[in-house]
Amino acid sequence: MTFSGRWRSGFTLLELLIASTITVVIVTMVLAAFQVASKAWAAGERRGDDIQRTRMGLSRLLEDTKSAYPFKVRMFEQQGKTRMTHVLLFAGQPDKISFVTKQGGITGEENCYGLRAVTYYVNDSGSDDETGLIMQEGNPFVEEPFEEGIEYRIDPDITSIAFRYYYDPNIRLRFTQILSNDAGEDPGEWLESWDSYNESSDMGYSVEEAKEIENYLPKAVEVTLTAVREGEEETLGPFIIPIMNRQVSLASGLAEVDEF
Repeated sequence: MTFSGRWRSGFTLLELLIASTITVVIVTMVLAAFQVASKAWAAGERRGDDIQRTRMGLSRLLEDTKSAYPFKVRMFEQQGKTRMTHVLLFAGQPDKISFVTKQGGITGEENCYGLRAVTYYVNDSGSDDETGLIMQEGNPFVEEPFEEGIEYRIDPDITSIAFRYYYDPNIRLRFTQILSNDAGEDPGEWLESWDSYNESSDMGYSVEEAKEIENYLPKAVEVTLTAVREGEEETLGPFIIPIMNRQVSLASGLAEVDEF
């Protein structure tokens, strides 16, 4: 008896081993690529969240500063001295700023006039959950408006902050409408501090500068921040923030306009 046709055999053991090895290698490579992509995606999301948090914190700082209000309080004793005139609540230092703003806050500490006392600074000491950009807000009608209040850590990635304050020597003429369009203007300058709240006469200002600092807010505030993310340092700014409400003030809850 004869058979026609060709005999077909299956895969050999060696071929199966080779095919299995190739399959394992391919699957391993795919999983490794997936893990890398997943880690990159997660890192990107974390960085995006960090950037968004910084953007929101910076936005709050900018809005509060832009809405700074020249709020004055009557005399009180401070640092062993009794003030005999109204005090403008604005304390601007190179690395810290305290002022009264009309911008709404987080805690609802603003009073019936919609005003808040706020302070911005960077805490670079303490535990990891305490460092970063800090905002303190409270009621400007208390005895120590910048020492009392609730603190919030806005952004843990901010490691330093720097402020400068623009001095406009023509401000008195502007508000009394003496300065005409064709009149010459004295150039302004950026100052490292602008402190009407803590004895500005001791800050080394000239007589002219001290007089303006005691009665007005700066024309603008410059802020520069440094953030560190994943070991990389990034400089944000400088941002120039104009201040519009610079003359009208409140004293003991009553609106008034100072006369010079």
